[in-house]
Amino acid sequence: GKCGSVENAEQVFGEMPERNLVTWNAMIGGYAHQGDVDMALRLFEEMTLRSRGIAPSYVTLVSVLSACSRAGVVERGMQIFEAMRLN
Repeated sequence: GKCGSVENAEQVFGEMPERNLVTWNAMIGGYAHQGDVDMALRLFEEMTLRSRGIAPSYVTLVSVLSACSRAGVVERGMQIFEAMRLN
């Protein structure tokens, strides 16, 4: 998502047989940067499903909080922050 088209990144991401923390963070960060909080949060929730076994990092948290802040949903960002802090 850094060089421009989130749509192109989305297509590649969708075709990946296996996704890791770096690829999840790139997509979440791309949506956060574009101000698309819904997609950033949707991917965050998908990434953090127990079945995937991928723990969010500091980078993930910053991207999600940034998206929430830009969209004016700071309350949601704080809920995510608290949940991560307790886990």
